Amino acid sequence: MGKTDSPNVAAMSLQNRWLVFLLCGCFFSCEPIAVHEKHQGFPDHCWKRSMPITGELEISDSTAMYDVYLVLRHTDQYAFNNIYIDLRLQTKKDTIVFAQQSLLLGHDATGWEGSGMDDIWEVRKRVNRAPISFNSVGSCRYVLKNIMSQDPLCEVLSAGIRIEKCRPQSP
Repeated sequence: MGKTDSPNVAAMSLQNRWLVFLLCGCFFSCEPIAVHEKHQGFPDHCWKRSMPITGELEISDSTAMYDVYLVLRHTDQYAFNNIYIDLRLQTKKDTIVFAQQSLLLGHDATGWEGSGMDDIWEVRKRVNRAPISFNSVGSCRYVLKNIMSQDPLCEVLSAGIRIEKCRPQSP
């Protein structure tokens, strides 16, 4: 009946060991990005100036640096290439204000920024010029306002913020 060829078994065993080693290395070397993201949809796909987006996010590391993003979903029929926003973040010890920011959403020559599917686009625009830090852990309240001259601002499906921990820079 069939004999086991020991060199093949040894080679297969060595291949399996390398595969397990490689998979473990990939699994343990990946560090998840610490992200806090919340957004809110709008009735009739119109964002009124009288409807600021408010909420809370949890900050768990006061030693880290963070980037803050506007997350906006809009249709292809959105009438502008930009959006003006006012964003305020409040913790126990901090008040961080990004007042009257104009964020570019697209270009006439190249179209919308972000990712799109059919006629719906999602864009994440960094609000802060340089990474920020929070002086305390815990609840971070935010207020995001649309301050565009047109009211209501139609063809906006949802808006919100994303606070992402910056990855350490390699030397």
